[in-house]
Amino acid sequence: MNISEEEIYELKPMCNCCRKRVSRIILPHSDFNESGDYLFHCKLSGKITKIKNIDEIVRTGRQEPES
Repeated sequence: MNISEEEIYELKPMCNCCRKRVSRIILPHSDFNESGDYLFHCKLSGKITKIKNIDEIVRTGRQEPES
């Protein structure tokens, strides 16, 4: 992946639940992120989900499909 953590943080990928770009990516080393994983946060619903493949989100600009 050739993108910095700051650029990842600035991304506004499309959310699966509301189909809008009012989401953010929580970085693994954030003070309030205890999991140590990249997290997807929808600001409308408040839903937070673990990101399985950050490269896919960077490439597509969309949240991963929920399984």
